[in-house]
This record gives sequence, C-alpha cells and structure tokens, in this order.
Amino acid sequence: MHKVKSMFKNNHGGHSAGHSDNSAPSSNPSSAPAHDAPRKRITWPPKVQNIETVGEVIDTRGCNCPRDIGRSIEIGNQHFYLFGDAYHFDKKGDFCGVSNNSVAHVPNPNEPCKSNYCCSETKVPPFIPQTAEEKAFDEQHKDENWRKTCWPFGGFVEDEPKGSGNGWLYFDVAEAHGGEQGPNHGVRVARISLQSGHHVKAERTTPDERIFPKEYPQFGHKAVVSSDGYIHCLGSVEMQNYMARVSTSSDPSKGSNYEYWTKDGNWTKDFPGVENLGQVLSELGQGAIVKMPGCGPGGCSFMMLGCNNFGDGNILMGWAFTPTGPWSVETLGKAPGFFKPDAMRYAIFPHVWAYDWNAGQLGFSWSDNGQMGGAVVQGRITFQVEDAS
Repeated sequence: MHKVKSMFKNNHGGHSAGHSDNSAPSSNPSSAPAHDAPRKRITWPPKVQNIETVGEVIDTRGCNCPRDIGRSIEIGNQHFYLFGDAYHFDKKGDFCGVSNNSVAHVPNPNEPCKSNYCCSETKVPPFIPQTAEEKAFDEQHKDENWRKTCWPFGGFVEDEPKGSGNGWLYFDVAEAHGGEQGPNHGVRVARISLQSGHHVKAERTTPDERIFPKEYPQFGHKAVVSSDGYIHCLGSVEMQNYMARVSTSSDPSKGSNYEYWTKDGNWTKDFPGVENLGQVLSELGQGAIVKMPGCGPGGCSFMMLGCNNFGDGNILMGWAFTPTGPWSVETLGKAPGFFKPDAMRYAIFPHVWAYDWNAGQLGFSWSDNGQMGGAVVQGRITFQVEDAS
C-alpha cells in the first residue's frame, strides 16, 4: 500500500493543485458535531494493538437470518444497518424466503451486535422497494432462481443539518443468477426519510433510471461522503476507482448534475473519458469514507476503512484532507474468520459510533461466507491514539 509521508506535516500538506474545495479542517472543536469533539488523533503509520471478534449481528426477534453487507447509516441521530441478501427463517427453523435488501434498527449503540427489524413479517419486505419491472423479472425467472437485486453498497448521505432525518441512499440494481452474480444495471439513488418511531422509508426516484451510462465508472457504487456542499461519489471500472461529485442542492438522480475529478487535479462538468479521470483509492474494493473532523494524522478529517477486491479479509485504512486525496493507505491486519479461518471475508465497513475513539477503539464489520447465506460479524480494532497538537 502506498504512503504519502509528506501529506501530514501540517494541515495544508499534500493538497494537490486544482483542489478548489480543499479547505483544511477547522481546529475548533465547536465546528464539529458535539459527539465528535473533542477527539484524539490516530498515530500514523497506525500502531494496531488488537483486532478482535465481538460477535454476529443478530435479529433481536429471535429468528435465524443469515445476511451480508451490514453497512451502517445514521439518520435523525438513529443508527441502522443496511443488509444485502437476507435469508429468513421462522422460530421453528423453517425457511420463509429471501429479501434482496433490508434495514434494521440498532436499539442500543452500545450493543452493536443487536439489530431489530421493525416489522411483523418473518420474511422482511425489501427496504428499497422493487419496481414493477423488477417484480416481473423475478416472477418470470423464479424457476431458474434469478432475481433483480437492490444492494446498498454505496452508502448514505444525510441532508444538512446533521440529524435532519432525510437523505440520499446510493445502491446498485443487479441480477443474481442462483449463487452467481449476473449483469449489473447501474447505480441509482433512493430518497430516505426517518418516520415515526424507528422506521425509515425508502422511495425510488422517478423516472427510475441508472445515473451513469454503462461505459462510465459507476460512481456511488463504492462509497459516498458529503463535504463542502457536495456529495462525493466513488466508483470503479476495471478495478480502478474514480470520483464524481454533485451539489447537495441538485438532484443526484440526474447524471447531468455531476462533475468529474480528472488526472490533472480539477473538476470538469463534461465527462472527459475514463483515460482522463484521476484515480482515487483504487486499493478499495468495498468500504466507506467517513468524515471525522481532525481525527486523522496531521488533523485531516476523511477516513476510509474497507477491504480489497479479493475477499481475503485484509482491513484497509486510509486518511486524507479531502475526498479526492492524496490518500495514505495502510493494511491494519485481517478480519478473523468467524466460522472457519479460510472463509471469504468481504464488505468491511466502519461503525465509528460503536466504541470509544478516544480510547483507540473502532467498530467494524465484515461479511463472512463461512455458513450458507453468510453472516455480518462485528469486530473491534484497538490502536494507538494521541492528543491533537
């Protein structure tokens, strides 16, 4: 993994020419949300003391529910897990069906292994609703076990101010052909809103179309993060990652509203061709970019935690002053095998709300395929932190 040693010398180090939105993070704790301040900084390169398994993220209703992805979102100051395929069994152990995506509330952030589906059905309905065309596809191909899926890999951005209870979720529409991955039909967005109690609602945009042509990187497939009035969207083509952005005052379902980060270090409204895009975090296969004001080395504020494209359980962490980088990325170690040591471990995501950052603790999860249907497993990384200076 590459290291950008000079970028953390001061709050302006490592900024590339053309970063029009690359303002340095404020050193004033009051500029960050109250629960984010004050915070200590991670030492860099990181000094990892322990990577431990906490347990499987379970359904508190008492039903067996193998599932994957397990990205967490915060909306209206409530925490939720977003899952991909979830295989639902009733309390007698009988299989009731599969949901291609679902959402579960975290009743107590101090107990990150407990999640609650806020519905009465044993087979949980999909959080991102299917269109009529997707339902028809499933019916037409049910004997072949083909499905249209809405997998929420990309992530969620809440509207300002924080806690507003509304925002945008980026997800992929794809096909699952039995246990094999079928064609991907592109990234879309859904409008998310916090309802009464602990219920969240997802609404598809109209018309429901892929945001970017299939020859473009599918921006928003890898990760999204909000900064300086823009939603920054990481996407890939041929295992190389690139970035686009859209103003938070614009409609993110329209590809014409996006700008693209070029290899010259500038934003351009016109798509310049993949060969002229600037690579960003191409190490990252799956993961998240999180804004953590002043918590990174040198006081930088953007943290990446995730994994590579190979399912080997390696945990990647990176830090940068801006979403476009430059990024300094290190491998922290491996996610432990939950069911067996050689199981594939993928979809690694951070959960910064689960433990005490000031004590050098970071919650994370991975999807473990050591059992049929998989499992989302919660872990904890302990590392060295230092006072901000």
